[in-house]
Amino acid sequence: MKEPDPEEMKTGINGIKLIDHFEGCYLDSYLCPAKVPTIGIGTTRYESGAEVKLGEHITIERAYELLEFDLTRFEFYIKKNIHFPLLQHQFDALISLVYNIGIGNFLKSSVLRLVLRDPFDKHIPKKFMMWKFGGDGSKNGIDDDDDGIIDEVGEKQRLAGLIRRRKAEAHLYVTGELKFFEDEQI
Repeated sequence: MKEPDPEEMKTGINGIKLIDHFEGCYLDSYLCPAKVPTIGIGTTRYESGAEVKLGEHITIERAYELLEFDLTRFEFYIKKNIHFPLLQHQFDALISLVYNIGIGNFLKSSVLRLVLRDPFDKHIPKKFMMWKFGGDGSKNGIDDDDDGIIDEVGEKQRLAGLIRRRKAEAHLYVTGELKFFEDEQI
């Protein structure tokens, strides 16, 4: 069996299903929990580099074109920073994480540091779970800086949807199985 070429890796069906499930598909632009205008399947920027604006509308076909564009962009950055072959399910899980947190955050993440050291490190799933905060910190915040103050301006919310997404990504990364954790209490 030929070893996979990291340059040829593309997001697999499980990676696409994971992203599609957690992002949803919105044909009218909206503000995501981080207050960023978003459209389609989590798209915040068009191929031209222009940012999505509120009040825009697209077709379902366009939503999937934008998904493909976004995936190509994130695949490029993962391949640029991980120079050895990953298993397909590991690649898919990382693509879903990057799709949600952005490449800048991923490049600074402990997930990437551990993957670069050893893609089978047993601590990687815990590092996925560090990315469970979202929103703009304006309401229902938590004491994420352990200063004893709840709902401090700028503190982020622990979002149940992000917890489920991170569990699904970590599970896919480790087992290769797609599971959404929808029935679990968070």
